[in-house]
Amino acid sequence: MDSGFSIRNEAKRTGRLEILNYLRARGASPRMDMIRQLPLPKGAVALLVSELLQEGILTERGELPAEGRPARRGRRSSLLDINENCRLAFGVVMEGDALYLGLTNLKGDVLERAEVPLKQPGYREILEQIVEQLHALIRNGCIPPEQLLGAGICVSCSAAGYLEGPAGGDKLLRLRRDLSHALTMPVFTGTTIAGAISAQRLFSQSREENLLMLRYGRQIEAALLISGRLYRGASGRAGGFPAMQELPDGRTSYQAAERLEGTRDGTNQALNEKLARDLELCCLTLDPEAVYGFGSYFETESALKEISRILSERRLPPFRPCRVTEDTLFLAGCASAVEHCFYAAS
Repeated sequence: MDSGFSIRNEAKRTGRLEILNYLRARGASPRMDMIRQLPLPKGAVALLVSELLQEGILTERGELPAEGRPARRGRRSSLLDINENCRLAFGVVMEGDALYLGLTNLKGDVLERAEVPLKQPGYREILEQIVEQLHALIRNGCIPPEQLLGAGICVSCSAAGYLEGPAGGDKLLRLRRDLSHALTMPVFTGTTIAGAISAQRLFSQSREENLLMLRYGRQIEAALLISGRLYRGASGRAGGFPAMQELPDGRTSYQAAERLEGTRDGTNQALNEKLARDLELCCLTLDPEAVYGFGSYFETESALKEISRILSERRLPPFRPCRVTEDTLFLAGCASAVEHCFYAAS
């Protein structure tokens, strides 16, 4: 084995990731700014940028505005950015009632989507449906298979009982292993709420490194991002399957720990007060930069406006709607694929 070759390959991979994550955080930037600011040799940055441009992963977004910079002769520096269409992501969210599937580019623009009802199918039938639907989306969109980046599979509490394995984390690992073999592409598995946080950061260009997200609607889930990393808790299950029930036939069913009845139009004042109080307690304890509401109840204008008002009066972080909606759940899976297969493994 050529260890020198391996070291060079790893250094190149790391350098490419540095460039992609730099642009992810800052948006379109001049080449010289990247060369000056990235913690890499200047020559290496210049070479890697040229390679990424040739491969179509980076693209030019016009020229740098002259305002605020010294006047220079000749052509101004061009702005470089990630080409959002260079790769496509396949996303799936498993809910208790259906599979929600879609294809997006790196910025979350939806290209294809599908919904498949679930009526108590077995684990193998679900795997077959995911593989079949992916191939159908590729055919319908006339998408070259080599353009696919990978697949993100998110599982909500109500669908965890469909999976096989002794515990939540083991179930997700087994699902990842089985689908990686069946799809012959990189696969990442996680919870729906974690995928929604990835979608918030990637597809809406949120800059918060510390945020709290609460889902209230079909499911009740919560997750916390600390210093840009998802908090997984002492046992690695934070934001995962919050409660497990033993069924009479010996099977396990994962359900939300609490379910409050609301109104579809978001005007349940008692519920709004309780949700705001719960969020206030979390904010005082965790000190996030922003709080995001995810779920059908928070998609109503009345609920969003009222909870925002209450939190604002108490001088707490702003309350905003999540980029993922109940109608676009698959974005959580697509974002997971982009997060882990492009920005963490490119």
